[in-house]
Order: sequence, then C-alpha cells, then structure tokens
Amino acid sequence: MQRILDAAHDVLAERGYPDCSTNRIADAAGISKGSLYQYFSDKDDVLVRLADRIAEDITAQISQQIDRNLGPDWQVLASAVLDAVFDAVDRHSPVLRTMLTDAPQLRVLERMESITARAVDVGRTYIALNRTQFREELDVDATLAVLVAGLRAIMSDYVQGTSPIEQCRLKKALRQLTFNALVVDRHQ
Repeated sequence: MQRILDAAHDVLAERGYPDCSTNRIADAAGISKGSLYQYFSDKDDVLVRLADRIAEDITAQISQQIDRNLGPDWQVLASAVLDAVFDAVDRHSPVLRTMLTDAPQLRVLERMESITARAVDVGRTYIALNRTQFREELDVDATLAVLVAGLRAIMSDYVQGTSPIEQCRLKKALRQLTFNALVVDRHQ
C-alpha cells in the first residue's frame, strides 16, 4: 500500500489532480489497476489516504522537533516547531496545493487537524508547567486558538502560493506575534 501512496504522491505532484488517475497511479507503482482496487475504491480514496499520510508525516516532524528542543527556552522550541511545519509543508507543497485547489472534496485542511491538536496540546502543557515565563493574565486556550488559527490561514495561503510574503518574513512575523501574545504585558 505504501508503494501505491508513494506513486500517488509523485503522480499528483507531477500531473495535478485532473490528470491523476488510478491508471497512472497503478502504472507508477508498477502494479495492475486491479491490484490498486484491492486496497482503494477510487482515486479520491487513494488521495484521502495520501492526505492522512502527509498529516502523519508533518505531525511526526513536529513531534521530533518537540522532543529535540523541549527545554527551558520556549522560544527555541517554538522556532523549531515553526521551522518543522514550513519544512514539512514545503516537502509536500505541490501535492497539498493541488489537493486544496483542485480537490476540495478531499477536505485536506480538516485532515490536518491532528497537527493542530498536537500543537495546542504541547503549548497548553508547556505553559502550564512553566507558568512564570508567560503573562500572568494570559488566557491560554484563547491565545493558542488565535495563534493556531492564524498559522493555519497563513499556511493555507503559503501552500496555495497566494501569500505575497516570502517564508523568512512569515516566520519572523509569526515568531514576533507568538512572543507578543504569550509574554509581552501591554498593561505595564
């Protein structure tokens, strides 16, 4: 099944959704179309599973950075996670772009909810364990919801190629926004 998903990734990246067929996927995987149908009911079924695998990959990349950078400096952790998100999205960008623009029925953004849930869970836990590093009056759930929603919208534009701002500037702005939301006390 992994070979089929790898082939679907390649065909979708090279040809786009309209020209990505089960015949092309089977050919690229080196299997018969009948063998493909033993695992998947149609093209969209293959691509839904591919979207799930991409979400798992992005989640794994984020988790790996969390494990590597979990420590007393939350800004190092936040930067590493942000870098991991952009790197993983860049790796899958052609596929994600065509899924978002040409195949809305796949509901790709909804399939990425595991990433959001992981980020919110880690953020909430880290803030709870290191409360003194953050604003006293911080509404953790509301702040994380706003930050994640903003990141999701920015990443959607970034993947679709509609963001006029290059990656380094986006990352810098996201880091500053996160710092301001979590640490800067504007009442002083």
